[in-house]
Amino acid sequence: MKIMKRNHIIIFLLLVLTSSVLSSCDDTLKEDPVIFVNPDEFYKNESQCKAAVNYLYYPLTQFYKRELLFATDLTSDLSYFYGTNVDPVNFFGISPASPGTVAINGWTACYSGIMQANNAIKGIERSPLEDETKKELMGEAACLRGFYYYILTELFNDVPFYLDEVFTFADQDRISKLPRMSANATRDSVINDLEQYIEYLPIKLPSDASFQRASRQFAYMLIAKMAMKNYDYALAKQNLLKIRAIYGILDPNIYTIDDLWFSNKNRPESIFEVQYMYDPSGIKKASGVSYSMMPPLTTAGTDIFDGVSIPFIGKASSRSNPATPSNYFISLYDKISEELDPGLNGIDLRKKITLADGFNGVQFDRVKKGGKPYFGIKFWTPDMISTNDGNNQPVFRYADAILMLAECYNEEPNRDATQALALLQEIRERAGYVTFFIKTDKKSILKEIQEERARELFGEYQRKFDLVRWGIYYNQVKSTSGYESMTIYDNIRPYHKYLPIPDAEVIRSKGVLTNEDYQ
Repeated sequence: MKIMKRNHIIIFLLLVLTSSVLSSCDDTLKEDPVIFVNPDEFYKNESQCKAAVNYLYYPLTQFYKRELLFATDLTSDLSYFYGTNVDPVNFFGISPASPGTVAINGWTACYSGIMQANNAIKGIERSPLEDETKKELMGEAACLRGFYYYILTELFNDVPFYLDEVFTFADQDRISKLPRMSANATRDSVINDLEQYIEYLPIKLPSDASFQRASRQFAYMLIAKMAMKNYDYALAKQNLLKIRAIYGILDPNIYTIDDLWFSNKNRPESIFEVQYMYDPSGIKKASGVSYSMMPPLTTAGTDIFDGVSIPFIGKASSRSNPATPSNYFISLYDKISEELDPGLNGIDLRKKITLADGFNGVQFDRVKKGGKPYFGIKFWTPDMISTNDGNNQPVFRYADAILMLAECYNEEPNRDATQALALLQEIRERAGYVTFFIKTDKKSILKEIQEERARELFGEYQRKFDLVRWGIYYNQVKSTSGYESMTIYDNIRPYHKYLPIPDAEVIRSKGVLTNEDYQ
């Protein structure tokens, strides 16, 4: 992991600081460059302590973007790329020597965030602030630190874990030589850490779009995600029910289906999303996701995409090599019609925004020729410029929590199939239909949940994490996308459920870090 070195004191040079107006009445993240010099001379007042916490959001924009989506959703059972692609993640050509962009950027950004969070928490703890203010700021920093560990364990499984400040060369040397720690133990440690701060964190009201920080719901969700990965369904359920108490029923009049569009930022259903904005004359932060999710541009300088005018996207975007929905994924939207209540029309509203046959009633050329739809308006960027999009990227939202809660009810020892199915039905009602569940055994309900998570959450950085947690990643991908792409079929291996630690990091650790699965 990369450690900044400045003799015996680390100088924090924060060239770009994701910060907020320091008034407690404005929680909107904004840009504000700050330089931290000597940590012993910092953390003297609330503004300085908040600035230290604000910086912890910056690493999110360094990796929570298109390359992460390549590794989670776009090379899963739901999607793939035709042929090969520049990034080896897209065709399962990864190795420690060529681990892919997300492995390099994810490792570096997450450990940068962790190091800064560790130092911020210790600095705030020593500050003269009131104890309650300290706890709230330390809790926010602990949430972000916990999220970085969550991502690291999802991407790499076992990773080095530490909560210490890093100031001296001795600190740097010790940290750089830490071995991998069990991912289960890391998750338990993060959960224990969050639990001591969680009640100090503010509750994000669904109606408050200006609140864009880590909230109490964010912490609940993070604990639930890690608890489920450790198969502690009781703990996950406990935290998910607290989220349920805040958000209530998934009322489609409050949590509209348009909440799913990435271009509709910080909507009521959002628990947390990474903030992006692209302004040619101002802030330039872009995820690049739309570029891989749009139909290909027919002619540069126009709004014609595969033969269809899409004024929504505009005339300034670049050509794309889009990801392709798998036959399996497309079939999931059609499969549900077999169990529909005949009293309803059975149109899945999510299909209309996740997949696109055309626009404004005009079919794409590929579809006219009997080919597949493209990915839809959920991912497109209005007035997109080149490959840049300013859409926010979802991290956690309420529908995800509902589906997780349904899984907990189904998996806990005293399983409650009735509750699990009621929660599934709630998700489907918002999508525009009601179904009859014929089979209520544990295996059948789990399959319903697995398919519903695909329909509801595709493109939201969850699919690979889910497949690995269910223990079906390799077989599921090979039997779906692998049947359509010989590249995937030939290259995918069971150990691809996790990324390799980049060789550069292995060398930096003097060989303490290893990649046994890739040898």
